[in-house]
Amino acid sequence: MNRLVWIATLGASLTLGLLAPGRSGASEPVDVKAFPAWFRDRDEPSAKTGDRRTIVGQYGATPARARSQARVRLERDLRQWLATESGIPLSWTPPKELVDAVVLDQFVAAEEKPYATVYLAGLRADFSADRRQAFYETYERQIVGRRLALLGGTLAFLLTCLAGVAGYIRADEATRGYYTNRLRLLAAAGVGASGVAIYRMLV
Repeated sequence: MNRLVWIATLGASLTLGLLAPGRSGASEPVDVKAFPAWFRDRDEPSAKTGDRRTIVGQYGATPARARSQARVRLERDLRQWLATESGIPLSWTPPKELVDAVVLDQFVAAEEKPYATVYLAGLRADFSADRRQAFYETYERQIVGRRLALLGGTLAFLLTCLAGVAGYIRADEATRGYYTNRLRLLAAAGVGASGVAIYRMLV
């Protein structure tokens, strides 16, 4: 009788174990052999230096979020690299098309955790001297364009001031000084409005 009870208990335990797998809390094993070599060796010192670098973001709940995290990390590392190697300010935002051109390969790995499936994205990026030169030339063109726009805006404002003064003098002479104060206010308002418009165009 005791043997029958023992056998029944053992059978019930095995059945429950088969029906409820995954409750042990252990993570599913990850087949690292399926990863690209550059992603598998992402923690090596050589992966973070040189012309070809591996950029890895933070874990994300979805592949899209993981890729977004890797993109944020790539842009941050690019700005730091350009500031160190070319003296470009960290505040400068590189154009999207240049950042896209840096990406040579990308990969998203799924990992089973006790609480959920999470994703980790990595990028293989080109940090060569040729790429750095492309960023630097674009930055220089933007700086020159802004300086020319500032110079043009300054000249336009000066011409507006001269036109306002000349118009005031002519109007004052035509009215024989009867509306001097009003004309001064109108001239000042016109010059001020022009200055604000030019400033907004430059900004």
